[in-house]
Amino acid sequence: MNDKLRHPRRWLSAALIAGLLVMAAAGALFIFLADEIGEQAWLTRFDLSVAQFFHQHGAPWSVHLFETITFFGNVTTLGVIGLLAALVLAFQRRWSLLLGWAAALAGTGELNTILKNVFRRVRPQLQDPWVTPPGWSFPSGHAMGSFVTYGFLAYLLTRVPSTNFPRRIVIAALAILVLLIGFSRIYLGAHFLSDVIGGYAAAAVWLTFCILVTDRTQQRPRR
Repeated sequence: MNDKLRHPRRWLSAALIAGLLVMAAAGALFIFLADEIGEQAWLTRFDLSVAQFFHQHGAPWSVHLFETITFFGNVTTLGVIGLLAALVLAFQRRWSLLLGWAAALAGTGELNTILKNVFRRVRPQLQDPWVTPPGWSFPSGHAMGSFVTYGFLAYLLTRVPSTNFPRRIVIAALAILVLLIGFSRIYLGAHFLSDVIGGYAAAAVWLTFCILVTDRTQQRPRR
């Protein structure tokens, strides 16, 4: 018998501790990055050197490639994925999962907007930039949105009852896609490296919290 089913309280305690550790580590990383960019220290200089390197070595074909990749992290794409997954969950009457999914995605957008307005970091200023997105730079909205959306989607896939479904392969592909989306933002000059890492860190805190709460509602006995 699965240990999770045999010892639910023990598994929940271990999952809670692991989740809290992830949130603490990711939160500490975000605070560190936020503090460094606020002081205009070494991190800002390093960020600029990375941005200039990719801008100088960019080619039209690679720019088109990464523009395609970054498409999978924009608001419209993630919104469509969110709606489709919500419809599937509603059809299956998985209400707690649906609520967790909706809260995770909606909260990500609000959290990113708040953080951007708090830090007000200007985007990379490059000569003849490949892209000129509006708004502030830190943390990356594409990084946060893709991390939470595809991360929670991976969590939902672990709830698929079918044993024939290649969950590990799909989850690995989603993880690679999230990393590529983040890299595309750096390559295109839309964000600094620390913007993307900060986006991942903030997303990890929020995603882990949402999963822990959703898991808790899943394990609560029905009356």
